Amino acid sequence: MVLVYTHTITPRVRYVFKHIFVRLLGVPIDFTSALDVFVAFSGPKFSYTKQPLGNEFFIQSHSLLFGHGVETLDITTDDWDELPIFFGSGSDSSIPFDLFAASFYLLSRYEEYVPHRKDFLGRFIATDSLALEKGFLEIPLVDLWVQRFGAIFKKQFPDISFSNRSFQLQTAMEVPVAFQFKGKGLIRSLAGFFKDIFKFNFISVFKIIGVLLSLQTDPADTFTEWIAVHTALKIPTQCFFLFTNLSHYDRNISFFNTPFLERIKEVADYIPVSLLASHQSTENNDLIKIESNRLQALIHKQSGSIRQHMICLSYPTVYRNFAQEGYLNDYSFQYNEKAGFRASTCTPFYFYDLESESQTPLKIHPIALTEYHLKRTKSTRKARQLMERITQNVKKAKGPLTIVFTNASFKESVFSTPWKTLLIKYLRKHGV
Repeated sequence: MVLVYTHTITPRVRYVFKHIFVRLLGVPIDFTSALDVFVAFSGPKFSYTKQPLGNEFFIQSHSLLFGHGVETLDITTDDWDELPIFFGSGSDSSIPFDLFAASFYLLSRYEEYVPHRKDFLGRFIATDSLALEKGFLEIPLVDLWVQRFGAIFKKQFPDISFSNRSFQLQTAMEVPVAFQFKGKGLIRSLAGFFKDIFKFNFISVFKIIGVLLSLQTDPADTFTEWIAVHTALKIPTQCFFLFTNLSHYDRNISFFNTPFLERIKEVADYIPVSLLASHQSTENNDLIKIESNRLQALIHKQSGSIRQHMICLSYPTVYRNFAQEGYLNDYSFQYNEKAGFRASTCTPFYFYDLESESQTPLKIHPIALTEYHLKRTKSTRKARQLMERITQNVKKAKGPLTIVFTNASFKESVFSTPWKTLLIKYLRKHGV
């Protein structure tokens, strides 16, 4: 056990210290504000306060973990052997910055509580983030900080033993539209049919006819192949289905459609199936419960995981709603337009609500890459470079990497086949 002396033990202190020591380094931790208890303790220990008590391992504290509420902070970055840092410490400190306050700032998404710009769907914009501004969006900075801190701490206390982390690739499939042609109803099918005719897209016209006459498989019905590839490569995966009423942004198959229901149940027999919460639910929290109950009644399984459709994360409202509905795992945490780490970590962490100053049971699983990010590069070569760059950064941190694709990833067509080939090659290379 590691003992920490600090002048005030706040919820923020408990949250970030436990994340770093328990979840990242794998050692238990305790706190004290009693000097005699700290002095008498013979195991690994250090002080986290304004001034050192003596010659102990000491980290000079920033005021962030002892405050309440949110205020605009002027952040200046420095360099720690090629790693950017902020909240710098004085020369007495054993490391040159307050690791815990800086990590809390990033994990709590402090910058998303202060007034900021939003896009047309109310989302925080990656270009306004500290990570993009300072050039560390694509690296799991918190994990790398802790890795380096652990090495320094172990030199002071060589008998301490940290957990052995290792890289693990995992994927998720989100299903905003289960079928390309099948099950969309007469009006939607006819609209697509005549649209392709007017565009002289006769290949698509013949595919529509073939699918509707059950002469061929729907191009987006790729679930069997997806499961087979992941099973063969032993890569953990799961599936998030949009299961709601038709709306402007929610365009999936009707949840009354029999082939759609059957496909969901088939997928649930092989991999975990969870809810892709509708865009509508961001403004109507009751819908989350309705959609979740509807899906669980179909597959006869409880699911504690969720992903938000279109990443409409009005922070912290959506996560507060997820936590209140009893969800334990979220797989939405990413930027819509940029690949990278929204909270500068690849490791799952608990949602800390700055407004209530409390940790919730909701664990956030960072999403570093999605199919949308890759296709925004408009080149399989650039997409491959992006995937490899982020993968190598996560491997350095010895953490998990979660990538989200859609069921369209495995489609067979002139335009999609190169992307499918890229994905399978990547899974084979890094999934073993």
